[in-house]
Amino acid sequence: MTGGTVELRRGAELLALTGLAFTQPVLDVLGSSPETFVFRGVEGAQIVLFALAVALVPTAVLWLGGFATRVFGDRVRLGVHVVTVGVLAGIAVLVAVRLADMARGGPALAVAVVAGGAAGLLYLRVSQVRLFLLYLSPLPLLAVGLFCFSSSVSGLVTGGDADVVEEVASTRPVVMLVLDEFPTATLLGADGTIDAEQFPAFARLSQQSTWFRNYTTHNAGTVQAVPSLLSGTLPTRGRAPLYTDWPDNLFTLLGGSYEMAVQESVTQLCPPDVCDNAARTVTQRTAIEGEGLGGLVGDTREVLRQLVSLNAEPEVQVDAFAEEIISVDAPDQMDAEARDEVTNQPARFTDFIDGLVLAEEPTLHFVHLILPHGPWRFFPDGTEYASPDADPEGEVGGTWTDAWPAELTRLRLELQAQYTDALVGQTIDRLQESGLWEDALVVVVADHGGSFIVDQPGRALSSANAHEVMWTPLFIRDPALAPGIDETDIEATDLLPTMADLLGIELPYAVDGASAVSDPDTSGTKRYQRLQNPFQPEPDALLNIDAAGNYRRLLSDLWPTVDVDDPVGSFYRQYPLGDLYGRDVAELEVGQVGGSAELDQLDAIQEGGDEAQPAYLGGQVDLDGIDADEAWVVVAVDGVVQGFSRLFAMLDADTAFSMLVDQDVVGGEPHDVDLFVVASPTGPLHPLTLP
Repeated sequence: MTGGTVELRRGAELLALTGLAFTQPVLDVLGSSPETFVFRGVEGAQIVLFALAVALVPTAVLWLGGFATRVFGDRVRLGVHVVTVGVLAGIAVLVAVRLADMARGGPALAVAVVAGGAAGLLYLRVSQVRLFLLYLSPLPLLAVGLFCFSSSVSGLVTGGDADVVEEVASTRPVVMLVLDEFPTATLLGADGTIDAEQFPAFARLSQQSTWFRNYTTHNAGTVQAVPSLLSGTLPTRGRAPLYTDWPDNLFTLLGGSYEMAVQESVTQLCPPDVCDNAARTVTQRTAIEGEGLGGLVGDTREVLRQLVSLNAEPEVQVDAFAEEIISVDAPDQMDAEARDEVTNQPARFTDFIDGLVLAEEPTLHFVHLILPHGPWRFFPDGTEYASPDADPEGEVGGTWTDAWPAELTRLRLELQAQYTDALVGQTIDRLQESGLWEDALVVVVADHGGSFIVDQPGRALSSANAHEVMWTPLFIRDPALAPGIDETDIEATDLLPTMADLLGIELPYAVDGASAVSDPDTSGTKRYQRLQNPFQPEPDALLNIDAAGNYRRLLSDLWPTVDVDDPVGSFYRQYPLGDLYGRDVAELEVGQVGGSAELDQLDAIQEGGDEAQPAYLGGQVDLDGIDADEAWVVVAVDGVVQGFSRLFAMLDADTAFSMLVDQDVVGGEPHDVDLFVVASPTGPLHPLTLP
């Protein structure tokens, strides 16, 4: 064969192997996550171009790199190609072993290395192997075709028609704020009402609207829960969060008569010919980082990282959607009179607020904020701190296996919920200032909850956590409803018919719920659509959940109260080492070195900077003669104890720790940080050496 033919064949071989190692697994993961593309604002031809880039760019880079070595001679060029073949084959085997959960860590790496070496040797010596790779070379393009036209993303590529109701009887404005991963338990005070000290805006909302305290979701996944509450239909497997799969929804109901000011996040339930139609939409959009193909490239890198990680979960997911924020003016100190002033707010929320104005045409104002959903990274005033890559740490296989990470993450959720409360306060203020408050139908609802019970899943439903996973906030302000608590049994599929009922609209299609105003549910059961996944191993089923028993548990199993003046300090003081918090290390007994530690945020604390504060401190320890089951890790910043942690197991560490320090402790200027271990609450501090 001529040199050109040989190089073309090598390119085809690399195309086959990159298809196995990268293209097919990456597109398979992303193809089941249309919400990723919606969140990034990528659709249509952009998705096709993205898929082609995933299929062809790795091959092109590797082939060009190898081709450049021809200047060193044919033997070097062949050697480079054989090594590339072996490495790609090893990666493909590693990915397969990982996804099948056959091995992790060192054993997985060993299998991949052996497979890669064998593949390189067979490539050199067996012509049939080279022929097989040639036949396999169309694989990436086949993966592209399946991704674009057969996966859950296909609706974003091909689009589709939606039947929009041409006219409805209502002319009243509608304002809807959808929050995310927000258990009702977060809000409750000792008497079962909203803790007004922690959540003044929600307390205010509960007094000026109807709080349906017995409201529940049908599923704990955003991409099922949000379409369900906006369509009035139960979740089912295989439906993408797109208008092509959920054609009958709030947007198509009002889209023919209303102007649309819609800020969706991970769903595309409003058809483009409604929400992107210049004649109908008044939506404001601020250009933010992370949108478009650039953000999608970052998501792809994260998928690749998980695919080749030696200790990650076997199931690769892309669900860490974080609201992009912008800085806003706020007072230096947030007192009781200014709790709704924050230093940062989501860009889409800013656009939502700016659009809340009285208009000549009836308008639907809608925003879905991915708050207080993780990653948990906000203090109540909007100060941002860096959350860990695998947030939350300590949730192994979707289950809380240790009390410490569950309780610390619950605190972080509550702090972020207080930040969310400030945004709700801004919404109420703007509605009242604009004049929308008096006549509009105003709905504030959360899509699903979350649980922090030890030995129970964080999101998957169990008999022990249903009251935290299913019960979420719902507030409706309407002149026809009396303000205060309403204990009517209401589910997510009842929300759309309830809104239609209040607006005087007769739904032109059947739904799985009914109006909580004119046809309230008296069955005594709640419906939950269980959909099997790696964290919910039981098969798909529509479950009937005891409403009264779980509702009683919601109102009795109250979360610990957070001191709004000192939330972090009050959290630590409830534990056996609580007396250490805030003390100078110089005043305490310090013993001999107790081992070594790795601290994820060490450089960020010691060097300072203007990035998100390094307030979340995680890592692992290697102890010397100290029982890990009884030990506590203590952190001191600038010589003062600012937190501590029990040790717990994660996938890649048996002695991990995690702490949150107060927002005034780190950030900005460089700081000294020291770690210690104590063998008992009354024992001396034993220094831990840091790298």
